[in-house]
Amino acid sequence: QELGFTMLDENEVGLRRVEATTLFYMPHCGRRLYSNVLRANWSPLLLAKAPIFGNSFSEYGLRLLDARSRGSCCVSRLASRD
Repeated sequence: QELGFTMLDENEVGLRRVEATTLFYMPHCGRRLYSNVLRANWSPLLLAKAPIFGNSFSEYGLRLLDARSRGSCCVSRLASRD
């Protein structure tokens, strides 16, 4: 708080839609949490305001088990753009 950051009071399971630039600090989080953050902000305008400090999306893409899951996961959609 001394640095001007705000912590959430409740667990939103990653479904926070950003209004202003919001840093998501997410090292070692599961794929579901990344997917929720991306899904809640899935537009070029909102994604530009939602930098994520965390794991490589490409690594998550490699761990997906089947093609159906791969196509429906926001994380793998971004990983495939590398």
